[in-house]
Amino acid sequence: MKELPNGTHVKELPNGTRVKELPNGTHVKELPNGTGVKELPNGTHVKDLPNGTHVKELPNGIRVKELPKGTHVKELPNVTRVKELPNGTRVKELPNGTRVKELPNGTHVKEQPNGTHVKELPNGTRVKELPNGTRVKELPNGTHVNELPNGTHVQELPNGTHMKELPNGTYVKELPNGTRMKELPNGTHVKELPNGTHVKELPNGTHV
Repeated sequence: MKELPNGTHVKELPNGTRVKELPNGTHVKELPNGTGVKELPNGTHVKDLPNGTHVKELPNGIRVKELPKGTHVKELPNVTRVKELPNGTRVKELPNGTRVKELPNGTHVKEQPNGTHVKELPNGTRVKELPNGTRVKELPNGTHVNELPNGTHVQELPNGTHMKELPNGTYVKELPNGTRMKELPNGTHVKELPNGTHVKELPNGTHV
């Protein structure tokens, strides 16, 4: 072992590995393949790989990986992985298999293990896409819009009104008081009142 004037100790092993002990208690190991491993007095381990990747392992179990292109990957003790991309995107992988992506514009996208995707926009709109193809949109004003795989659109307003748009072009509006209004593609309007009365208005203005 060689001791330098500043108190550093250097040991060169037969396999080409070089071990350096600094006065502050830091240990540095330089491997023949170009990998550098640094052990700090506080228990932190830093590994510098030949490809430019830096891996830091903190005493609390957190592991941070810095890739050459600027991507940062953080692995937490609870198995959560957090990846920070150079464009500002942050990707979090939770232990239960859920994947959360946070975009620079404030949009959050959550991918659940069952195939459900939930997107939260900066304006407060929330869009959920279910595995069966159903798409549910929740607007900031409390309106819910369901888009079913068969092309049916159902809108639920905060006041309790339901509006349904069927694939054949029929519109159905259901009011909170139980009144149901249907508009057919041919222009016919049908109103069904809570007392069982049906009023039909034909395109020519005739009431039946």
